[in-house]
Amino acid sequence: MRSRILRGDRPGAAAVEFALVLPLLIVMLFGIIEFGRAWHRQQVITDAAREGARWAVVRDGLDKDATVTTAIQNRLTVTGLTWDGTVSSYAATCDGWAAPTGAADDVMVAGCGWGADSGSEARVVIRAPYPFDFLRPVIGLLGGSGSVDAVVLSTNFVMRNE
Repeated sequence: MRSRILRGDRPGAAAVEFALVLPLLIVMLFGIIEFGRAWHRQQVITDAAREGARWAVVRDGLDKDATVTTAIQNRLTVTGLTWDGTVSSYAATCDGWAAPTGAADDVMVAGCGWGADSGSEARVVIRAPYPFDFLRPVIGLLGGSGSVDAVVLSTNFVMRNE
């Protein structure tokens, strides 16, 4: 018996250590997944803003509001983001224009200078909430309140009118 104690042969120690480390590993795993999903959503709204700005500067004779909003809508819906199609703030020129700020409960699109004079800028701003769907229940299981607030992802893309 004494030789077992000196060798450190404790059969239940590994199970106890695993039980202590498992919650931390679960939180890390779900955190990595969750932040990967948030990064993906950020890339999606950046791509939508880029596509909208691209259509905003092209001289094609089409209705810029309809063309830009359709391009943004197409990029957002491919990945499951929904947007009602309304532009919350728009100005014909970007001189002195500022994008709306504050919390976004839904996808918010704003812009300025779409189809303006050649050389002037056209801007598309998209803001979208990210609610942390996976991380909230995990924190609740570990004894936390489970109240992880949504963060607002935002992108601002500028191109020069042709």
